[in-house]
Amino acid sequence: MKVGELIERALYLSIKDRYFNALPIDPVQKEVVLGTFLPDLNNILVGVGKKNPAFSVEKVSSQDIKTDTNLNMSYVDLGKKFLTIFRVEFLYSGSTFSITLTRLGMNDFFSNSDLRTIYTFPAFYNYNVFADKLYIYPKPSVTGNFNLFGKEKVGSFTSINDDFPSFLSETFLLYLEFYFAKFICSQYNAPWQAQKEELLRNYNRLVDSENNISYQEISLNDGRFSLPIRNTRIGL
Repeated sequence: MKVGELIERALYLSIKDRYFNALPIDPVQKEVVLGTFLPDLNNILVGVGKKNPAFSVEKVSSQDIKTDTNLNMSYVDLGKKFLTIFRVEFLYSGSTFSITLTRLGMNDFFSNSDLRTIYTFPAFYNYNVFADKLYIYPKPSVTGNFNLFGKEKVGSFTSINDDFPSFLSETFLLYLEFYFAKFICSQYNAPWQAQKEELLRNYNRLVDSENNISYQEISLNDGRFSLPIRNTRIGL
């Protein structure tokens, strides 16, 4: 789905009318109108993007580890832009045994300077969402791969002709359409009918139910030493 398509549908759910107050027929004029709502949509996605139920996986080699000379800390640059990371595991080369790293807050992670230069088994991580960097310590003394599980960022978009990423669920797009329409109504002091509110709540419940993972093993090590998660909300 194109970004402009969702904005158009949200407008007709909120402040536009297909008979008396329709969007311009001229494609250029229509694109200008839809484009004025793009910044609002990007701002909305910062808050609700995490509700998208799909999670992504990225594999990073230990050979890609770099050193932040200012912090004297090991890190890896991530190819994907994660909104949140909820699991990091280290898998030894040639083995099916993995270590699950513990996530620490920024203060706890960077407070222990003694561990910054140790070479042993990785145990802790901290994700810098603004720089797309995964900080790790101790630095692994053996080669292997880090498997990351999390939710990717949605946006920000620069054009209404951009496509929504393929990892978004259809249910989430419906929820986003109604959520954005309600936001537009609040901005223009327009009424929001009870039927639309009921649909929004239903889509919200459907998205939440998709976030409930039953016996989902989030591991890449052939199912061994995996972490079964039962009825757990991932990344919410």
